[in-house]
Amino acid sequence: MLYESVIIVPRDEVVRLQAILDRASGSYMMDDEVVETFTAKFPNSPCEVDIKVVDADPPYVDPVLFNRVGVQVGCLDVADTLCGKYVFTVGEDTFSVVVRELDPRESPLLEVSFGGGDLLFRGERGGGFCMVSQFDRATCPSCGVADCVNDCDGSQGADEADFREEFDAVNRQRYNAGLSTVESLVLSLVCSGVLTESESPQVNEAIQSCLDAIGHQFLG
Repeated sequence: MLYESVIIVPRDEVVRLQAILDRASGSYMMDDEVVETFTAKFPNSPCEVDIKVVDADPPYVDPVLFNRVGVQVGCLDVADTLCGKYVFTVGEDTFSVVVRELDPRESPLLEVSFGGGDLLFRGERGGGFCMVSQFDRATCPSCGVADCVNDCDGSQGADEADFREEFDAVNRQRYNAGLSTVESLVLSLVCSGVLTESESPQVNEAIQSCLDAIGHQFLG
């Protein structure tokens, strides 16, 4: 099945990020630093794609596909330009993400937010929306990474053979998967035009009820 998403980036942001990507290799030494992350979600699929602009030597764009529990299931070769098409194939499913610059002749990008701005979408009327910010994920207490299931040195050293910690780690992944499901549902409603009003009290109340239920179920 084909899943498609579009990320539209304002021109000034494209220019700023491309200037970083065009920086000459060997001009300086530094640790890799993620400058910007664009997240593409797909209606009718819990998977999502992160496209990261990384300042390194040389700088690069790192596109990665994650499944419903935040585990990496696909990656592409790094790129030296942000705008373009990124296509992932996993089994019989294809995930296509197009990153493009906002055309000056187009209407300004719309922003639709919920939960006090915790969940923010940006896009164009009648077109695609992408997620700019998302709900905070539950993270490993040892390394602070959301998709760690007792994989890091800290959790393995402290929690080895500890069933409770293993149970908590699995529940964190289930909680994060629940958040992704809510985000995908809201994205589908925004893309279809059903939700157009930012900070709708009724929608925010419904979203908060979902989050409370997910948190109670998996985090206690």
